Amino acid sequence: MSSTTAPLPAYRDPSEGDVVIRTSDQVDFHVDQRRLVDVSTVFADILSIPQPPSTGSASVKKPVIDVSESSALWYKLLPLIYNDSEPLLNSNSATWLSTQSISPPHSLSSCRCNSASLFYNLTVGQQFPIRRSWLDYLQKMKDIVAINPCGDNACSAFLLEPVIKDAEACTSCANRIGMEAFIFCMNVKAKIEEAISEVPFVFEP
Repeated sequence: MSSTTAPLPAYRDPSEGDVVIRTSDQVDFHVDQRRLVDVSTVFADILSIPQPPSTGSASVKKPVIDVSESSALWYKLLPLIYNDSEPLLNSNSATWLSTQSISPPHSLSSCRCNSASLFYNLTVGQQFPIRRSWLDYLQKMKDIVAINPCGDNACSAFLLEPVIKDAEACTSCANRIGMEAFIFCMNVKAKIEEAISEVPFVFEP
Protein backbone atom coordinates (compact mmCIF):
# COMPACT_ATOMS: atom_id res chain seq x y z
CA MET A 1 0.00 0.00 0.00
CA SER A 2 1.21 3.49 -0.79
CA SER A 3 1.51 5.94 2.07
CA THR A 4 0.59 9.59 1.82
CA THR A 5 2.36 12.35 3.68
CA ALA A 6 0.18 14.87 5.44
CA PRO A 7 0.68 18.40 4.11
CA LEU A 8 2.74 20.69 6.30
CA PRO A 9 0.98 23.56 8.08
CA ALA A 10 1.12 26.98 6.46
CA TYR A 11 4.55 28.65 6.54
CA ARG A 12 6.21 25.48 7.94
CA ASP A 13 7.51 23.99 4.70
CA PRO A 14 11.36 24.24 4.66
CA SER A 15 11.33 24.24 0.86
CA GLU A 16 9.42 27.52 0.85
CA GLY A 17 10.66 31.03 1.59
CA ASP A 18 14.16 32.39 2.03
CA VAL A 19 14.19 33.41 5.71
CA VAL A 20 13.20 31.69 8.96
CA ILE A 21 11.25 33.30 11.79
CA ARG A 22 11.98 31.30 14.94
CA THR A 23 9.49 31.82 17.76
CA SER A 24 9.98 31.63 21.52
CA ASP A 25 8.72 28.05 21.53
CA GLN A 26 11.25 27.09 18.83
CA VAL A 27 8.85 26.85 15.91
CA ASP A 28 10.33 27.80 12.53
CA PHE A 29 8.23 29.69 9.99
CA HIS A 30 9.67 29.73 6.46
CA VAL A 31 8.69 33.03 4.86
CA ASP A 32 9.74 35.42 2.10
CA GLN A 33 12.20 38.20 2.87
CA ARG A 34 10.62 40.46 0.29
CA ARG A 35 7.23 40.29 1.99
CA LEU A 36 8.68 41.04 5.43
CA VAL A 37 10.67 43.98 4.07
CA ASP A 38 7.60 45.37 2.31
CA VAL A 39 5.49 45.49 5.48
CA SER A 40 8.08 46.19 8.20
CA THR A 41 11.01 48.61 8.41
CA VAL A 42 12.27 46.64 11.42
CA PHE A 43 12.63 43.47 9.36
CA ALA A 44 14.10 45.51 6.52
CA ASP A 45 16.85 46.74 8.85
CA ILE A 46 17.49 43.27 10.27
CA LEU A 47 17.75 41.66 6.85
CA SER A 48 20.08 44.39 5.56
CA ILE A 49 22.72 43.23 8.07
CA PRO A 50 24.98 40.43 6.79
CA GLN A 51 23.85 37.17 8.36
CA PRO A 52 26.22 34.65 9.97
CA PRO A 53 26.60 31.23 8.36
CA SER A 54 23.81 28.82 9.17
CA THR A 55 24.55 26.56 12.16
CA GLY A 56 21.63 24.26 11.49
CA SER A 57 21.12 21.58 8.89
CA ALA A 58 23.33 21.86 5.87
CA SER A 59 20.21 21.76 3.71
CA VAL A 60 18.86 24.93 5.33
CA LYS A 61 20.78 28.00 4.19
CA LYS A 62 18.44 30.72 5.35
CA PRO A 63 18.93 33.60 7.78
CA VAL A 64 17.11 33.04 11.06
CA ILE A 65 15.27 35.81 12.92
CA ASP A 66 14.55 35.00 16.55
CA VAL A 67 11.39 36.63 17.91
CA SER A 68 10.11 36.76 21.47
CA GLU A 69 6.51 35.81 20.71
CA SER A 70 4.95 32.36 20.58
CA SER A 71 4.10 30.41 17.44
CA ALA A 72 0.39 30.71 18.29
CA LEU A 73 0.57 34.48 17.84
CA TRP A 74 2.62 34.27 14.66
CA TYR A 75 0.13 31.82 13.17
CA LYS A 76 -2.37 34.69 13.45
CA LEU A 77 -0.02 37.43 12.32
CA LEU A 78 1.47 35.83 9.20
CA PRO A 79 -1.83 35.70 7.25
CA LEU A 80 -2.11 39.46 7.85
CA ILE A 81 1.42 40.01 6.57
CA TYR A 82 0.78 37.88 3.48
CA ASN A 83 -2.81 39.11 2.97
CA ASP A 84 -3.78 35.44 2.70
CA SER A 85 -6.86 35.55 4.89
CA GLU A 86 -8.43 37.26 7.85
CA PRO A 87 -7.60 35.38 11.06
CA LEU A 88 -10.49 34.22 13.19
CA LEU A 89 -11.07 36.37 16.26
CA ASN A 90 -12.74 34.91 19.30
CA SER A 91 -15.37 36.71 21.33
CA ASN A 92 -13.05 37.67 24.19
CA SER A 93 -10.81 39.58 21.74
CA ALA A 94 -7.64 37.87 23.04
CA THR A 95 -6.35 37.23 19.53
CA TRP A 96 -6.86 40.84 18.48
CA LEU A 97 -5.10 42.17 21.57
CA SER A 98 -2.23 39.76 20.99
CA THR A 99 -1.70 40.87 17.39
CA GLN A 100 -1.71 44.47 18.57
CA SER A 101 1.06 43.72 21.05
CA ILE A 102 3.18 42.23 18.26
CA SER A 103 2.63 44.98 15.69
CA PRO A 104 4.43 47.98 17.27
CA PRO A 105 7.76 46.23 18.10
CA HIS A 106 8.02 44.91 14.56
CA SER A 107 6.67 48.09 12.92
CA LEU A 108 3.73 46.27 11.35
CA SER A 109 1.37 49.23 11.13
CA SER A 110 -0.63 47.82 8.20
CA CYS A 111 -1.36 44.65 10.18
CA ARG A 112 -2.42 46.78 13.11
CA CYS A 113 -4.98 48.60 10.96
CA ASN A 114 -6.23 45.37 9.40
CA SER A 115 -6.77 43.60 12.70
CA ALA A 116 -8.38 46.73 14.13
CA SER A 117 -11.01 46.59 11.39
CA LEU A 118 -11.63 42.92 12.19
CA PHE A 119 -12.06 43.77 15.86
CA TYR A 120 -14.51 46.55 14.98
CA ASN A 121 -16.61 44.11 12.94
CA LEU A 122 -16.49 41.61 15.79
CA THR A 123 -17.71 44.05 18.43
CA VAL A 124 -20.03 46.30 16.40
CA GLY A 125 -21.11 44.00 13.61
CA GLN A 126 -20.93 44.48 9.88
CA GLN A 127 -23.24 46.93 8.19
CA PHE A 128 -25.15 45.93 5.09
CA PRO A 129 -27.16 48.45 3.06
CA ILE A 130 -30.85 47.57 2.98
CA ARG A 131 -32.38 47.09 -0.47
CA ARG A 132 -34.56 49.87 -1.79
CA SER A 133 -37.40 47.40 -2.35
CA TRP A 134 -37.52 46.62 1.38
CA LEU A 135 -37.62 50.32 2.23
CA ASP A 136 -40.53 50.71 -0.19
CA TYR A 137 -42.23 47.71 1.45
CA LEU A 138 -41.94 49.29 4.89
CA GLN A 139 -43.19 52.68 3.71
CA LYS A 140 -46.21 51.16 1.94
CA MET A 141 -46.87 49.00 4.99
CA LYS A 142 -46.89 52.08 7.20
CA ASP A 143 -49.42 53.81 4.94
CA ILE A 144 -51.71 50.77 4.75
CA VAL A 145 -51.66 50.03 8.47
CA ALA A 146 -52.49 53.66 9.23
CA ILE A 147 -55.80 53.11 7.42
CA ASN A 148 -56.35 49.41 8.07
CA PRO A 149 -54.53 48.29 11.26
CA CYS A 150 -54.23 44.56 10.67
CA GLY A 151 -51.18 42.29 10.91
CA ASP A 152 -52.20 40.30 7.83
CA ASN A 153 -51.27 43.30 5.70
CA ALA A 154 -47.59 42.42 6.26
CA CYS A 155 -48.01 39.27 4.14
CA SER A 156 -49.77 40.99 1.26
CA ALA A 157 -48.67 39.78 -2.17
CA PHE A 158 -49.01 43.38 -3.36
CA LEU A 159 -46.22 44.39 -0.97
CA LEU A 160 -43.98 41.34 -1.26
CA GLU A 161 -43.97 40.86 -5.03
CA PRO A 162 -41.66 43.84 -5.79
CA VAL A 163 -39.26 42.69 -3.05
CA ILE A 164 -39.03 39.16 -4.44
CA LYS A 165 -38.61 40.32 -8.05
CA ASP A 166 -35.81 42.67 -7.00
CA ALA A 167 -33.98 39.92 -5.09
CA GLU A 168 -34.28 37.40 -7.94
CA ALA A 169 -31.92 39.58 -9.98
CA CYS A 170 -29.18 38.90 -7.41
CA THR A 171 -27.47 35.51 -7.72
CA SER A 172 -26.70 35.31 -3.99
CA CYS A 173 -30.24 36.33 -2.95
CA ALA A 174 -32.41 34.49 -5.47
CA ASN A 175 -32.31 31.11 -3.72
CA ARG A 176 -33.04 32.55 -0.27
CA ILE A 177 -35.51 35.35 -0.82
CA GLY A 178 -38.67 33.23 -0.56
CA MET A 179 -37.99 31.90 2.93
CA GLU A 180 -36.36 35.11 4.17
CA ALA A 181 -39.27 37.24 2.95
CA PHE A 182 -41.72 34.88 4.66
CA ILE A 183 -39.84 35.04 7.97
CA PHE A 184 -39.52 38.82 7.76
CA CYS A 185 -43.17 39.49 6.97
CA MET A 186 -44.27 37.13 9.77
CA ASN A 187 -42.10 39.09 12.20
CA VAL A 188 -43.61 42.35 10.94
CA LYS A 189 -47.09 40.86 11.31
CA ALA A 190 -46.35 39.88 14.92
CA LYS A 191 -45.09 43.39 15.71
CA ILE A 192 -48.19 45.00 14.20
CA GLU A 193 -50.51 42.71 16.13
CA GLU A 194 -48.57 43.36 19.33
CA ALA A 195 -48.90 47.11 18.83
CA ILE A 196 -52.63 46.79 18.09
CA SER A 197 -53.16 44.73 21.26
CA GLU A 198 -51.80 47.57 23.36
CA VAL A 199 -54.31 50.11 22.04
CA PRO A 200 -57.29 50.41 24.40
CA PHE A 201 -60.73 50.14 22.83
CA VAL A 202 -63.40 52.30 24.39
CA PHE A 203 -67.03 51.54 23.53
CA GLU A 204 -69.50 54.28 24.26
CA PRO A 205 -73.27 53.76 24.12
